[in-house]
Amino acid sequence: MKNKLLMHKKTEAVEKSIAIKLLNIIFGVYFCFTVVITIIQIHIELEDSKQVIITELGSVERSNYLSLEQALWVLDNKQVASIADGLIQLQFVTGLSIKDDKNNVIFSRGIVSNKHLFSHQFKISHSHIVDNSKLKAIHLADVELFSDNSIVFERIKTRVISIIVSAIVKTVLLWMIIFGVLKKYLFRPLSKFVDGIEKVELASLRNKAISIGIKENNELKVIEKSFNSMLLHLESQRMQLISHDEKLLEASCRYSEELERKVEDRTKELLISNEKLKSLSNTDPLTALNNRRYFFELGNKLLAMARRQKKPLVVFMCDIDFFKKINDKYGHAVGDDILVSFAETVSPLLREGDVFARIGGEEFALISFDSGLDDSVALAERIRQAVANIKHHLTDETIQFTISFGMASYQTENESLDDILHKADIKLYQAKESGRNKVCF
Repeated sequence: MKNKLLMHKKTEAVEKSIAIKLLNIIFGVYFCFTVVITIIQIHIELEDSKQVIITELGSVERSNYLSLEQALWVLDNKQVASIADGLIQLQFVTGLSIKDDKNNVIFSRGIVSNKHLFSHQFKISHSHIVDNSKLKAIHLADVELFSDNSIVFERIKTRVISIIVSAIVKTVLLWMIIFGVLKKYLFRPLSKFVDGIEKVELASLRNKAISIGIKENNELKVIEKSFNSMLLHLESQRMQLISHDEKLLEASCRYSEELERKVEDRTKELLISNEKLKSLSNTDPLTALNNRRYFFELGNKLLAMARRQKKPLVVFMCDIDFFKKINDKYGHAVGDDILVSFAETVSPLLREGDVFARIGGEEFALISFDSGLDDSVALAERIRQAVANIKHHLTDETIQFTISFGMASYQTENESLDDILHKADIKLYQAKESGRNKVCF
């Protein structure tokens, strides 16, 4: 199949070859010229042969003039017929016509009316002596001898065949000579050139010079040199492009790596920033505990979970006893330190799932999920005792403070977090009214 495709391509190449077209043009011009010359030669032969026959008809006139004159003078029709029959027997005479001085046909033999006929005419006169011994010419008749073009063709048939054969032989010989010359000096070099071009691969042009096998410094040699020079230039350009592409690829890789690193660093920074923003939005800036908003967000989720899972949930409300007096006596900076110490003391005592938040100035709230009331009270007592043991040292004195707790648990299906907080807040008020530093539930 592959060989057939190659043969088909070569056939198409031959059909489209400039050299073949050139050969066809030369052959066509020479063939037309040969045909014209051959026709002219045949025409000349026809005319020459016709003139020979006309000359022969003239010789017939000269050889039979006297006998025809005598027969016509004495009106011997038999003699005229005998002479006419004899003339008709000649190979080149096809007919004879004798007319009087009024152009009336008085005698006719053979073919005398045909578009292919040609003729030789002559007049027959009789001279006799009249008064005073003078000769007088009397017109007897007009004689016309006819011959046919077929006779001419028959005579030159061999010559015409010879001319045609000679023209054909000359044409074939000339075509073979021209073909041989063109094949050696044009077809073969061009074929090598085309084959060389087809074998050239743009991927590697090194050592791909084409040779068309011509030593003479002619136009084809110039084409060969120019094409090979172009191949070298293309290879040089290709290598430069490859080098440039490699540099671009290397630079692109470096840029991509740098960009990926920057994107990764920026992504980390954004994640850290997002975490910080999230933490800032959810965290009390002073104590680092959950703020009021985040407390309610997490608290509502825990309350919904407690409803679904039928688990207990306890809410603590607490604040620092006499915190306003501490602020008024020692200043807000000391008050802030007290709040921070409180948060740092309570946080380690809580479970991982407990939600502890600062929801006001000195007010704090705690949600304990899946913990019974007894366990929650015990947790509140541990926190209260731990806070009572805090000693905040100033320059000249030590500050101690206490806290009060109010607790309420989730009991009914329709209770909201605000409802439970309100109940816990009431218990906190009771703890303060009953002397502070207490846990009421």
